[in-house]
Amino acid sequence: MNIKRFKDEETKNKIKSNWLATVLLRSNARFTQTDNDIRKKVLEDILNKTLRRTSGNGVILFPGGYFNSGKKKANAIFNLATNRLKKELRKMNRNIVVCIGIDGRLGRGYPKDFPKDQLAIAVSRKGIIAIGRKFNPTEDEEDKIQSASTYLSLEEGKSRIFLLNGRRFYMAVCYDVFGLKQLPNPGVKVILNAVHQFTPRCKCKGEICKCGAASGDVDFARKGLAGASKKWNSPVFASVVFFNRDIPIRWPSGVRWNQGNKSVQQWKYRNNPIKTGDEFELSIKEGVALVRIYNI
Repeated sequence: MNIKRFKDEETKNKIKSNWLATVLLRSNARFTQTDNDIRKKVLEDILNKTLRRTSGNGVILFPGGYFNSGKKKANAIFNLATNRLKKELRKMNRNIVVCIGIDGRLGRGYPKDFPKDQLAIAVSRKGIIAIGRKFNPTEDEEDKIQSASTYLSLEEGKSRIFLLNGRRFYMAVCYDVFGLKQLPNPGVKVILNAVHQFTPRCKCKGEICKCGAASGDVDFARKGLAGASKKWNSPVFASVVFFNRDIPIRWPSGVRWNQGNKSVQQWKYRNNPIKTGDEFELSIKEGVALVRIYNI
């Protein structure tokens, strides 16, 4: 093998500054409880491989609930989740922000019970620079989780908005994107959505689901990602775990609305102008990680 030629090709094909990477996981059924140690190793592997395929500054987005603190508050593992990461980021002559979903205060019946803490944090070489708590719970979560009072509420004194390369990034936690469709854009250029999981697709025929396995990944992209992009006139990027099912190749982890006044109900994947600049897969103990890198 011609090593020099390989390195030259790798350098030539690098994604330049102003990039964003989404992380899609395929998680096998036996991983019903998050193993933070395993996921820390996966995070480091994804970080290192992404940096080899890019240059300049960028953002890496991990799914909602990527780490969890068990029955403790989510902030109990902030240091555990970020100390080594901060040290790695400080070694680089680049400004990299890693966004991670962290859940906490899990109920006895988890995963059926909802985590009371559902947060996203943004980590740079300076440490945690932004924190966002879910502000828009689902109907099933009402009165069962601790929600932020507004979509701009501070969490531990920190905003959920951070600045990189002159752009303001907003961190949404899972179902928050549906709430953004009703709210004004506070000067944000990019929305980041840390989504928890999609389950196996419904196999029922007809309009009524009887198997209890309706996934919602298509509606989430159409009504959630595309809907928020339409309202805020900003691209929306999402990372998520596909639990006990393959990652749909066509599912868009980056969405930009360009359909004018058309209803989101009519939006199709083919209407999405955002294209992946590069991608790679990693075989991991949990299943598979698919990383997509976008020019933004």
